Amino acid sequence: KIIVKKEIPQQSGMGGGSMNAASLLSFFYKKNLLKLADIKKYASKTGSDVILGLNNNPKIQYANGSIKEFTKFKKFYLLIIKPSFGCSTKKIYSTNKTFSRVEFKSTRKNILEKVILYGKNDLEKSAFKLYPALRKIKNLLLQNKQAKFVRMTGSGSAVIMYFNSNKYAKNALKIYKRKLNNC
Repeated sequence: KIIVKKEIPQQSGMGGGSMNAASLLSFFYKKNLLKLADIKKYASKTGSDVILGLNNNPKIQYANGSIKEFTKFKKFYLLIIKPSFGCSTKKIYSTNKTFSRVEFKSTRKNILEKVILYGKNDLEKSAFKLYPALRKIKNLLLQNKQAKFVRMTGSGSAVIMYFNSNKYAKNALKIYKRKLNNC
């Protein structure tokens, strides 16, 4: 019997279902019920991002499917704002017509920081069209000058803020608990 305790809210765009699958596959591997090759095969069949959750190492998955893991990276402090509503991944992808080209080469230095700070989420345009309240939330969060960046997670509905210090993140939490009390 397997019981999955879900800690990531549904329809938040944070890969909860994929990470549940990855956790189960990792469990089967640790218990010697499946071999690593099988784990990777099942992960890719389950979803393109499942393989990212097989361990806790930070990583980037490139458009061609290759994955780069990192051992050194800049530490950020996060604030995640999850509205009371969720976004339909299926709707978001079905209305999104364009994806930007790959902007970062795997050979560049500091790629993780560059992707975090200068990357973008192509799904925001579709999500904001389908869920206008999400755009309002992001615009409010963008006013915070201490945030390194603000971006919608995956296909939404959560919006994430990255800070250089825990103090800034905690201050933002106090502010947005008042301003966004329905999130």
